[in-house]
Amino acid sequence: FIALTNMGAGFFVEADSKRIADLATEINSQFSRDFSTAFKDAVIRNLKGNYLETNTNKNALMQYDNPSQDLKSGFVLKIGGNVKSWKRRFFVAKNKADNYRIVYYEDETMRKVKGYICCCGYQVEAFSAEEVSWYGHFGIKLTSYDGSKRQWLFRAYSDAAQTEWLEVLMHACKKAKPEPLKDPVYTATFKAAFSATKAAYGFFGVCFIFGTECEMLEHLTNQILSREILDDYILDRARTNPANAKSLVLEVHRHVQKIVKPIVRHSWENCFSAVRVLKAPFELSVKASLRLLIQKETDIKAQLEPQIRQIVIPHLGEIENTICKPILASCAERLLQAYESAIEGLQVEVVALIEAVEPYADSVQASQSALLLSVEQGTSTANCLSAAQKVLWRMHTEDLIDLQQLFEISGLTAFDVYSNALDDLKLLTVNAIFTFGNIAIPTPKHSPEGSPTPEAKLAALSLLETNSDTEGHSSKKHAPKENDHTTSPHSVGGRAESTADLAQLGHSPSPSRSHSRSPSRSHSRSQSRSVSKSGRHHSRSKHHGHHSAHHSRVPVSKAALLHSLNQVIAKMCLDAVLSLRAGLNRLLLDAMESKIQESMVSPCRDEVAAAKAHVTRDVQLMINLHSIGENLVRDMVTEFVDAMIGRNIPRATARLQDLSKRLFISSPTPPP
Repeated sequence: FIALTNMGAGFFVEADSKRIADLATEINSQFSRDFSTAFKDAVIRNLKGNYLETNTNKNALMQYDNPSQDLKSGFVLKIGGNVKSWKRRFFVAKNKADNYRIVYYEDETMRKVKGYICCCGYQVEAFSAEEVSWYGHFGIKLTSYDGSKRQWLFRAYSDAAQTEWLEVLMHACKKAKPEPLKDPVYTATFKAAFSATKAAYGFFGVCFIFGTECEMLEHLTNQILSREILDDYILDRARTNPANAKSLVLEVHRHVQKIVKPIVRHSWENCFSAVRVLKAPFELSVKASLRLLIQKETDIKAQLEPQIRQIVIPHLGEIENTICKPILASCAERLLQAYESAIEGLQVEVVALIEAVEPYADSVQASQSALLLSVEQGTSTANCLSAAQKVLWRMHTEDLIDLQQLFEISGLTAFDVYSNALDDLKLLTVNAIFTFGNIAIPTPKHSPEGSPTPEAKLAALSLLETNSDTEGHSSKKHAPKENDHTTSPHSVGGRAESTADLAQLGHSPSPSRSHSRSPSRSHSRSQSRSVSKSGRHHSRSKHHGHHSAHHSRVPVSKAALLHSLNQVIAKMCLDAVLSLRAGLNRLLLDAMESKIQESMVSPCRDEVAAAKAHVTRDVQLMINLHSIGENLVRDMVTEFVDAMIGRNIPRATARLQDLSKRLFISSPTPPP
C-alpha cells in the first residue's frame, strides 16, 4: 500500500490515495469471490451438458464452418508507432476464423508482414473536424476503451474507402474477442463473475466482452471509482479552477490508473492461477457425484419455484407493455421482410450461377466458393443480401429511433440490433449455399475397404488439374469487388433431417440426397482455403501435361442443379422461421436484461437464503443456490417471451411457406 500511495504522491494526498486503493481492493475482492462461485457453476454446467447431451438441432440446412478468408484489402496510410510519420501500408481485414485481425504489409505482394491489430478492446470513429485540420481528410481513429493501449490513426484514399474501412473496423471491434483461454470453462467463468460484480455495484445490463480480462476488470473498477469518489473529487476542484478542468480530469485519471492497474493485475492473476490448479480435482469430485447433484438441483428448484414465481409474475405485464410490444411492433415485420429478401436474392444469384457456369462439378463448386466469399465480404453492389441489408438498415435508421432510450438501459444500441440481425441472415445464407453445393455435386464413390476407387482417384486428379482454369473463369463473374462491406456470420455445428417440415412446405427431399459430408465438405473447404491473398480463388496444384482431364470431369445437368436449388430454398424457408424466432427471443431478452437483474434476480436472494436452511453443508459447497434462483427467473421470463413471439410465428411461417411455393422452379425430373 505504501508503494501505491507513493504513486499518487504530488497529486493526491495520502488519505485520497488510501481511499481509492481501499475501494479498488474491495471491488476486486468482490470479483474474486464471484469468480470462485462462477467457476464452480461453469464446471458443473459443462459436465452436466456432456452428461445430458441430446441432439436437439432441428435445422434443415447443413451448417457451414467458414475457413480463414480476407474480408477486405487495400492501401491505407498509417502513423508509425515510434516514428510519427505517415506510412503507406497494404491492409488486409481477416474474418472470424482469425478473430477479425487486421494485418498490414509493406506492399500488395504481402511478402513482408509489418504488423497486425487485434481490434478487441477498441472503438472506431472518423476524424473530428479538429483532427482533420491536423492530419488531413478521410481519417480513421482506433481508440481503446480505457485509453491504456496504443491509439491507431489511419487515412484512406477517398471518402468511399473511408466509409468502407470504417464499417469493416466497426464490425471487427464489435466481434473480436480477447485471446482465448484455451478452455471455454474459463471464459464462461469470467463472463459470469464480471456480470455478478457489476450487478453487486448497481451496474445492470448485457455483458459485452470488449477487451482482455484485465482490461474489462480495470474498466469496471474505474467506473465504480468514478461514481463513488472521483466525480465528486474532480467537481470540487474544478469549481476553484474551471479554466483547467479538462487537464484536471486527465491528470486525475492518469494517477488513478497507477493505483488501479497493479491491484487489478494481481487480482486477476490470483483468480486464474487458483482455478487452473483446482480445475482437474474439482472435475473429478463433481463427476463422482454428478447424478446426485442433478437430483438435488431438481429438488431445490421444485422448492424455490412457487416463491420465485410470485416475484416474477407481477413484472411480466409491465415488461410486455413497455419492452416486448414496442420492440415487436418495430422489428418483427422488418426482420421478416429481410428474411424474404435474402431468400429471393439467393435464388436469383444461384439461378444466374447455374445459367453461367459450365455444367461440371468442379465449375459449380468453384462458383459456390466464390459466392460464399462474396456473402461473407458483404459486397453491397452485387450480393444476394443487398436488398435484405437495405431493409435492416431502414429498421436501424427509422424504426428503432424511438426505442434507443429503451435499449440504452440494458447497454444495447440500435446498431447492435442491426448487426446481430445481419449476422443471422449471413449465417442462414452461407448454410444454404453450402447445402446447395453438397446436394448438387455428386460425392465420389469409395471402395468397400474405405479407400477411394480408381475412378474416384482419376476424378480427384482431374479436379486438381482443371480448377485453375475453371475457377479463374468463374471468379471473374462471381468474385466480389475490391471495395466491400463486411460482417461475419457465427459458425455453428451439427445438423439434422427435417423431412416432415419439408413435406409441410410442399416439397419432398430428394431420395438421392446424402448426408455423408466428409468427402464433399472437405473438398469445399479446400476450395475455400485456396482463396488467394488478393481475394481471388486459385488452385494450389500445378498442371500435369501428360494427364488428360476431359474424360474424368463429372458432368452435372442444369435440371439437377435447379432441382437441388428447389430443395435448398424449401429448407432455407424452414430455417428462416427458426432463425427469426431465435433472433427476436435474443433481442427481447437483451433489452430487458437490466430489468431482470434489478427487479427479479436481486429480490430472489432472500428466498434463496431461506432455502439454505434445508440444504446440507456439503451440498451447499457443490451447488450455488443463488445460481439456481437466477436460472429459475430466467427460465420463467424466457418462457413468457417465447410465448409472446410464438403468437407472431404462425403468420411468419405462412408467409415463408407461400414464398417457398412461389419460388419453386419447374424443371425436368433429374436422373437418379
